[in-house]
Amino acid sequence: MKKQCILLVLLFSLLLPTAHAAVLHVGSGSWGDSYSTIQEAINAATAEDEIWVKQGTYPVSAYITVDKAVSLYGGFNGTETLRSQRDWAKNVTTIDGQNLASCLYITADTTVDGFTITNGNASPPPVSSPMTDQPCGGGILKLFCKLIVANCIVKGNYADYCGGGIMNMADDLTVTNCVFSGNTADAGGAIYNAIGNVTIINSTLSGNSGTGIWNYWYEGNTCSLTIKNSILWGDSGGEIYSWPNVAVSISYSNIQDGYAGMGNINSNPLFIDPANGDYHLQSISPCIDAGDNTAVPSEFTADLDGNPRFTDDQNIADTGHGTPPIVDMGAYEYASTTIVVPSSFTASPLNRAIVLAWSSKSGTDNAGFNLYRARSEDGEYVKINPSLIPAERSSTQGASYEFVDKGVRNRKTYYYKLEDIDLNGTSTMHGPVGTTPRMVYGTGR
Repeated sequence: MKKQCILLVLLFSLLLPTAHAAVLHVGSGSWGDSYSTIQEAINAATAEDEIWVKQGTYPVSAYITVDKAVSLYGGFNGTETLRSQRDWAKNVTTIDGQNLASCLYITADTTVDGFTITNGNASPPPVSSPMTDQPCGGGILKLFCKLIVANCIVKGNYADYCGGGIMNMADDLTVTNCVFSGNTADAGGAIYNAIGNVTIINSTLSGNSGTGIWNYWYEGNTCSLTIKNSILWGDSGGEIYSWPNVAVSISYSNIQDGYAGMGNINSNPLFIDPANGDYHLQSISPCIDAGDNTAVPSEFTADLDGNPRFTDDQNIADTGHGTPPIVDMGAYEYASTTIVVPSSFTASPLNRAIVLAWSSKSGTDNAGFNLYRARSEDGEYVKINPSLIPAERSSTQGASYEFVDKGVRNRKTYYYKLEDIDLNGTSTMHGPVGTTPRMVYGTGR
């Protein structure tokens, strides 16, 4: 009889519905059940829930407290039913500390994925650091828990003492596909690691003040730093500072001033426009095809732009590890995006002038353009612009261009070709297009 009761209990337990983590939404949209702030959603959540945040800027005047084991995901447009449908590069989701407060204060195991975390200010701090009794963690202050930060831009955050971007107090911090730039602290402008274990994969740290990463250890504790496929370059105060007994392992990364380790280099990464926050790679960057394929977690098939993570550049020798295509170093995978002009290269007549207009797709390898004119379609073409027309090299947006040729006469037909030149000096011609300027176009006079 006792055995029968046990069997009945087991059978009944199998028939009970299995609890699943809930999904809570933030921001208006077709979801229909959204919270207006991230903090409201966290307060309503239970452990293991996911919080999906719609694109937009979420200003905070007091830090967001994450005291439950939840996952925060940005990059939604408000219509998705699957997390895989989001696009964090297109649907930018920003947590803005407004220089009033730290952005996130985390005390439970958490994932933060697909956000821009900016303008956080840890002065005054959310709490005084147990290690220093000083303000730490401008962007994120994380205490005694595990944190995953992925597909994020952490920029322009400040802490009086340590951890301008992130303060990692004990336990594990894993950073993948992220950019840290413009963060400031006395120690650890990007990341301050106190008796914790930090792993950084395919990320870019540049333009931070107070060293890139600072590792602190004291007796009776462990502290480690592991960096793979990443770029640390241009951080004032140096890239990495570690107390004695900190275990540091760096491989297939570009570290300014160099660092011992398999596959590491010390060479200008040739970012597109770091002064304006564009850390994509130029077509001649030494970081292209220089990473370690085995270091990329299997779930990360895309870079910070959402583009495929493994893209081979036939013009660059593979210096990394693995079977081609070899992953690049840094948060962004280089993908050659040459201009496509013929469909958008036009010539429009005016009185004694012709307006030449063209547009480009997003691209990072165009240096600029030249324009050439001839009197017949197959005639001799002569350059008409005095100097190279510089390309607007954006990795995310296209650009439109216009040039007015006033060296023409009415009722004469002219033909034009457009030359685009990439950073390697390779030239591609487009056109020709032709038109005839007239005093009153269309009247025949």
